[in-house]
Amino acid sequence: MSSKLTKLVPFVDSVGRIIIGRTTEKISKSANTISVLNPAIVNIQMQEDGQVSVQLIPYMFKEFLLPENQKETVWEFGLNQITYSTSVAVDERITEQYKQVFELSDKDREDLVKKIQQEQSKPVEAETVELFDETT
Repeated sequence: MSSKLTKLVPFVDSVGRIIIGRTTEKISKSANTISVLNPAIVNIQMQEDGQVSVQLIPYMFKEFLLPENQKETVWEFGLNQITYSTSVAVDERITEQYKQVFELSDKDREDLVKKIQQEQSKPVEAETVELFDETT
């Protein structure tokens, strides 16, 4: 992967899926396609508690690819088949999730998983909240 990473570009494909990925070049006005490095589908689900869950799903799982193609793939999307905005930037949380999926080394990924597991195994200390003023 190049040392200079472009920002994540979101766009909507012809079936209505939101896709994000890093563009490999600036989109010119005369271009017919956009080259996207490691595209991911943005999967949005409502949870039972009313919260929204956002998950990035690789456009093509690396397990389906030959080893030499597993690090990165570049996909060409026809500009006549997608919709994109020139003024939309994605939230840092999506950027971080994208980095975790595509840009962490195996060692960094293992370290991150261990850190998350350690944080989840820590006991949660309950905070005492005073509901009534006992001075009266």
